[in-house]
Amino acid sequence: MTRSLQHLLTCGMLALLAAVPALAGPPSLTPVQRERPNALGPNGGVYPLPDLAVGSFQALGSPKLAPGGSYFSLPVRFKVKNQGSRPAGSFKVSVHYYVVGPGAKLQSVRFTTATPGQKPSWYAWSGPLEVGEEFAQRGTVSLPRKLAGRNIRLQLWVDSTASEEFARKSGRVAESNEKNNLDGPQIRLRMPMLGPDNTTVLQRR
Repeated sequence: MTRSLQHLLTCGMLALLAAVPALAGPPSLTPVQRERPNALGPNGGVYPLPDLAVGSFQALGSPKLAPGGSYFSLPVRFKVKNQGSRPAGSFKVSVHYYVVGPGAKLQSVRFTTATPGQKPSWYAWSGPLEVGEEFAQRGTVSLPRKLAGRNIRLQLWVDSTASEEFARKSGRVAESNEKNNLDGPQIRLRMPMLGPDNTTVLQRR
């Protein structure tokens, strides 16, 4: 092969390579895509999300039979914390109980908030929570009289959809961990016994 022919072939290959478009790399995210709370990153990463969890849940006394004897009242307090890495929007907190034993089933109970200016409600509501911020609430739980003498457990449901038939099961807030909304500290109770008239609390021996 002559030197001139070799030179022509080399120039032709370079021209051909220059005409071929370069292979595309990983797609870059637009500012809008970066703000999508539920989006997955191009390499399988997850964008920052809030994570609501129960910090504490405590009884502030013992169950007392309410006037008229139709239910027991129990003062409680709790804290919910956003332990994620993104602010959380508004959400609902509900209180539930179950009777210890086979076939245990969660039941909603009325939670009357102790916040001045708020009307009695079955639930507590929180406004937006910043990263690391806590929401603290006090109130009274109303427990059915039929629970007299039973061993029960109380627990909170954070970002609750209780009584909302068509709500998204995961709640209003998209979180990095949806499984811990019902996985918090519980209140263990042995409910008082009632006398034959169902209105007198019997003393335990």
